[in-house]
Amino acid sequence: MNRCAAAAVVLLVVTFPLAATADCEFADPNCITFVPLGSLDVGAFESTVSGLSWDGLVAVGTSTSQNSTPRGEGFLWDPGTGIQGLGSLPGGAFQSQANAIHKTASGSWIGGGASSTLTGSDMEAAIYFTGSGSWEARGSLDGGSPRSMIYALDASGEIEAGSSSSPESGGTQQQAAVRNESAWEALETPPNAVPRGDAYGVDALGTVIVGRTATASSGSNKREAARWSAGGVEILRFPGGGAAEGQARAIDPSGEFIVGQARNSQNLLEAFAWSQGEMAGLGDLDGGSFESEARAVATDGNVVVGRGTTAAGPRAFIWKPEEGIRSLREVFEELSGTDLGTWKLEEATAISRDGRVVAGNGRNPDNQPEAWVLTLPEPTTIDLQCAVILALAGLARTRRSGSHSRAGSPASGNELAWMGSRIQPSGPRSNS
Repeated sequence: MNRCAAAAVVLLVVTFPLAATADCEFADPNCITFVPLGSLDVGAFESTVSGLSWDGLVAVGTSTSQNSTPRGEGFLWDPGTGIQGLGSLPGGAFQSQANAIHKTASGSWIGGGASSTLTGSDMEAAIYFTGSGSWEARGSLDGGSPRSMIYALDASGEIEAGSSSSPESGGTQQQAAVRNESAWEALETPPNAVPRGDAYGVDALGTVIVGRTATASSGSNKREAARWSAGGVEILRFPGGGAAEGQARAIDPSGEFIVGQARNSQNLLEAFAWSQGEMAGLGDLDGGSFESEARAVATDGNVVVGRGTTAAGPRAFIWKPEEGIRSLREVFEELSGTDLGTWKLEEATAISRDGRVVAGNGRNPDNQPEAWVLTLPEPTTIDLQCAVILALAGLARTRRSGSHSRAGSPASGNELAWMGSRIQPSGPRSNS
C-alpha cells in the first residue's frame, strides 16, 4: 500500500451494510468509507437518497418495499441500524417520499410527502417524526387540491419549503411555497408568469429560499432558477445565457451560496454556483454531451457536488475552487487506494455541512439502482506530502483538453470574485 493510501483507514461494504465496523467508525474524520444503503425490498431492488442530516450521520430517501412496490416508501438510514422504512399516511395508496431531515437530540423530523385518504395515488406534504414513528399530513395551499410536497427544512425544523397545488397554478401543476405556523404561503411569482414552480432549499434561519419558477421568458412549461428573500423573487441566470431554463437545487446554511443548473451562453445546461450576485459555471466532466447539475453545497461554498456527463453516462462530481470539477469516484479512489469495481456513481445529491459526507445514487455491481453514502477525510487528516501529491493530481485534471466550456462557462462570472466573496457564515441554530 502506498503512503497516501496508508494515511487513511478504509471501509468498503459491498452489500447490505448495517454498521460501520470498530476498525473504521463512520463518524471518524480519519476514516474514508463507502457504504451502499441497500433497499427495503430485496426483490424489486431500488433505492434513491435525497437528503443528509447536517452532520452527515443520517440519510433519507425513497426505496421500493414489499408494501409500496412499485410506488416507493420513504426511508431513514444511519450506520448503526441501516435502512428503515417509514410507512405512509392512513388511507390512499401506500407510498411515501423522504426528502429532508432536521436532526435533534430528541429525535428527527423528516420532510417529504405521503399518500392519504384525500390524495389517493398522489401525495401530500407530510412530516415524519421519529419520536412518534408516524407521518403527519401538512395539507396544501388554500383552494388547491391536496397535492403538495416538502423538499427542505431550515435549522429549526419550523420552516418547510416545497410546492403545493393552488387555484392559480392550475390542474395538477404546483407552485413554489413555504409552510410556517401551520399554514402554507405561496412564494412570489415573477410578473406576467404562471405561478408554477418548486422550492428546493432553505438557509439555516429560514430567511432565504431557493428553487425554480416559471417566468414570462420561460413560459408555463419551463422553469428558471430562483431565489426568494425579504426583497422578493430574484431570477438567477448566466450573464449572456441561453434559453430561459434552470433551477436552484440547494443553498448553504449561511444563505450566501446557491448551486443549481442553468443555460449558459452556449445554451447548454451547466452546473452553477452563485454568491452575492455573481454566478460561476462549474463546467462538466470529460466525455459525452455537455450537461451538468450541482445538487448540494457545503457551508461556505467550498465543496459542491452534483451530476456531470461522461462518455459512459451520468457520473457524480465534486467541485472545489482550487481543483475545479472532478469525478467523485476518482477522488474517492485516489484518497482511499480502493477500487470501487463495477459500481457506477451516477449522481451526488446531498452533502454534510462540513463537506466530508456525500450521499448519492448509482448502479451497484448487479446493475440495480442503489443509494450510497461515502465519507472523505478532513483536510488535516492527510499528511502534507500526500496533500501536495493529491493537489497536483487535481490541478492536472482541471487542465482539460479541448473546449474551455468543460472547465467552466466563461460567461458565468469571475471565479476569483466567487472565491473572494466567501464570508464567515453565521452559525446555524442548534442542529446536528
